[in-house]
Amino acid sequence: MRSRSRHSMSHRALVAGFAIQPFLWVSPAFGQTQAAAEDSAADSGDIVVTAQRRSERATDVPISITALGADTLEAAGVLSTGDLGKVTPGLSMDRAGPFSQPTIRGIGSSVTGPGINTSVATYIDGYYQPSTVSSDFSLADVASVQVLKGPQGTLFGRNSTGGAILVTTLAPSFDPMARARISYASYDDITATAVVSTGLTDKIAVLLSGLYRHDRGYARDVVTNAPLQKAREYVVRGKVLFKPSDEVSLTLAYTHGDVDDPWGVAQVAYRGVSAAAGIPGVIVPDRPKDVAATLPPESRVNYDAVIFTADVDLGGVNIKSYTGYRDERDYVQLDSDKTAFAFQYIDFRPVDETFTQEIDISSTGSGPLQWVAGLYYYHDKAGYLDLGVTQGGPRFTFLNARLKSEAYAAFADVTYEVSSGLYLTGGVRYNNEKVTETFDSILSNYVPASFSKTFENLSPRAVIRFEPTANSSLYLSYNQGYKAGTFNPTGLSPTPVRPEKIDAFEAGYKMRSGGTLFEVAGYYYDYKDLQFVSYVGATAQLTNAAKARIYGAEVNLEQHVGDHLTLSANAAWTDAKYRDFTGANHYEYLGNGVIVNGPDDASGNPMVRTPKFAARGAIEFHAPLAGGEFRANAAVKYQSRIRFDPFGETGQGEYALVDARVAWTDPSGHVTIAAFGANLTDKDYYAVVTQQSESWPANYGHPRRFGVELSFRY
Repeated sequence: MRSRSRHSMSHRALVAGFAIQPFLWVSPAFGQTQAAAEDSAADSGDIVVTAQRRSERATDVPISITALGADTLEAAGVLSTGDLGKVTPGLSMDRAGPFSQPTIRGIGSSVTGPGINTSVATYIDGYYQPSTVSSDFSLADVASVQVLKGPQGTLFGRNSTGGAILVTTLAPSFDPMARARISYASYDDITATAVVSTGLTDKIAVLLSGLYRHDRGYARDVVTNAPLQKAREYVVRGKVLFKPSDEVSLTLAYTHGDVDDPWGVAQVAYRGVSAAAGIPGVIVPDRPKDVAATLPPESRVNYDAVIFTADVDLGGVNIKSYTGYRDERDYVQLDSDKTAFAFQYIDFRPVDETFTQEIDISSTGSGPLQWVAGLYYYHDKAGYLDLGVTQGGPRFTFLNARLKSEAYAAFADVTYEVSSGLYLTGGVRYNNEKVTETFDSILSNYVPASFSKTFENLSPRAVIRFEPTANSSLYLSYNQGYKAGTFNPTGLSPTPVRPEKIDAFEAGYKMRSGGTLFEVAGYYYDYKDLQFVSYVGATAQLTNAAKARIYGAEVNLEQHVGDHLTLSANAAWTDAKYRDFTGANHYEYLGNGVIVNGPDDASGNPMVRTPKFAARGAIEFHAPLAGGEFRANAAVKYQSRIRFDPFGETGQGEYALVDARVAWTDPSGHVTIAAFGANLTDKDYYAVVTQQSESWPANYGHPRRFGVELSFRY
């Protein structure tokens, strides 16, 4: 999870620049060896990505991708996955209380809670991250990030209808390596990271990384004047690499994280909407730095993860195995009415225990036929433990609920070069998933109940790609996305919601030549049975919005001017509307603390959390200075109006944010000092709003922030 200083919508603009250096390498190659792919990319100034489970130039991949190396992420101020929206066209990284809600091109999850997977899958080193509480995490030792847009199923272990975020951390090095960074920013935001790695023998290498962060936050209680967003985080990761031969590598990694960050639940009442507003003398805050709560808001995460990766090259065929186990224990306490009056507050203990096993087999030769096939097993047990409610009296346990998911999947993807420069790709995925809900509640006199449902699906992929020149590519693709049905996490219902399905069509053109990068893509999505949530009291009511349609276009331009200047401009236009959404829960505020809700017809209305237009312009300058290198960059990000609910009762108007950074690296190349600023115009804006029966909780984006940084590399 992030500190509040990292939740700024300046870190969520929906458009991006592109990295300009190669950054990621894996064993499988596509129509060329790994070394050839890297040499070709270096010759053209392109980058190497692994979006199709093989090393390819980004220009050759028929998927909309934003690919970023560690240096680019640092320069753009991307300190966590939640910041990726600032450098990715069409991506929004929102929050609902402690839960993450990533959205790509209008495809996202309004449904949040333990056991509820997002529509955008997040992977760390190939391992799927199921928890929406901790899928917004700090990037302490990142090597690269790729954001893939559109359904992903025939290439990756877990289904995703909206896209995938692939995070690759640094691998152990046989040569000694050390990196360290410490920064200090406004509101006493202190972050320190360190990574060390070395070889113990000629076959064994180790890596150890760590992160510590402290942030007092910017908001204070309007009644007591006490800070309410003080955050603390530490993460440690260790890796051991055993490489008995050039053909075999085995990596064992362990990660422990402990996060105490209440930003997501230290909220205000959107425009003063609170059930406590009608009580005489009650203060209902709705200013960026004012918060009120009966009890201090809390959101704590504690997790342990073990990942074992085996990579074996059999000569022409590569086998890779990912085995992962993760155990997470959290605690959340929030004030439902967002006032200091003892009207209602809730506390609960989310838990999530996951085991996954994936085996991929892929071709590595240089012939016209390239393929990858995989088997995937997913077992997840998550839930709310002791969801308690305090409302004008003593606390009582309202609910205990568990969701268990067990999924089996098989997938394959084949590409054939039918003639010089013309490629055809076909893929398919089979998925079988059983979801079981178990709960007891005060509403059922704490009598346990359990319900199960099994969902099956077969999803195809088809692509045609043509290379008009050596450094350009045209493609037309069709992908069918799928997300299994599930049960209401707190809805106490034996009836599951139906699976989501999406038919995604995309056409695109990519070109990188000399100092110019140009990319354009257009897409059309036919979206059925969207899983949508509304909140009534302490329960989440999950329903299906029957149909939606989304179409849009994205363009990305980067130009190197001489040896020292780089200009980039990006834009994303999205038209997303519900075609059939009768029975949507419509909240209205009548004033004086009266909030009403009931079914209504949202058909024809714009989809939530999706701006019609977003754009970003950036400039970067670098030149020799005092024997070292000076580098400066600045970016302006614009976003049009968005809605946070299907009826537009809540929203945020258009706004623009300005960020900047200057840095100098000493002549040795080991030490860098930098100064940075975010939201330099100090713009007030809502980052996220949720509608509930007791209030409409909202988080403001972070105000203006300045900071300095010192880093070391060896």
